[in-house]
Amino acid sequence: MAGGKTPSPGQFDNRWMVFPQDFPSASLLLAHGIRRVVVVEPAGRAPAEDLVHVLLRYQQAGIEVLIESLDAPGHPRPAKLARPSWFRAMFYRALVVLRLRRNSAGGFGAVPQPTRGGGGFYG
Repeated sequence: MAGGKTPSPGQFDNRWMVFPQDFPSASLLLAHGIRRVVVVEPAGRAPAEDLVHVLLRYQQAGIEVLIESLDAPGHPRPAKLARPSWFRAMFYRALVVLRLRRNSAGGFGAVPQPTRGGGGFYG
């Protein structure tokens, strides 16, 4: 979602976001003996806000969340996660969807196509 530019016709829209429903639940992970997750990021970069929604749920359930640096692998450190402003809010999902454009098949991530009316995009 970085960049803030809405793609125009002919440009591929490669923006994406994750939701908690995209990942196994904390209870499923715990039921399978998984008590720790490691997020790999470039040095000094915090996980994106959409992923933080998932990671905070894991922490709340008792799963340890660690950050591993791409630049210095082998030394994961405990994640310091800031609660997003719209954490657990249904309004959060609506805000996300409003920032993305649906493709002609109804999903996300495609080359935007002009509508038959000539003015906007599908979706």
